[in-house]
Amino acid sequence: MNGVYILQTTDGYRVAYSTEYESMLGSYDANSMRHKLNGEVVNRVFGECFCFVNYLEAQTAARMLSVQYSYLDDGIYTIREVADQTYEEVING
Repeated sequence: MNGVYILQTTDGYRVAYSTEYESMLGSYDANSMRHKLNGEVVNRVFGECFCFVNYLEAQTAARMLSVQYSYLDDGIYTIREVADQTYEEVING
């Protein structure tokens, strides 16, 4: 599976094309009803990405990136599981 993903964290939005969405998902927390993310994979995918402070700018960047690919399984997808954490908290577990 592939797609253009927008990672939402408290410090902003990062945009990347990836084939590793399933690898990013860690264990499922039934209390929060969210997956924990694998910080190593998240950093591999988003580590070099620009951090947008505005969601609309991130969406525009995602649309511009998506036209480079003839087909995207997941299209453009926003990962909100870690919206209440900083990027550093996500990659450091």
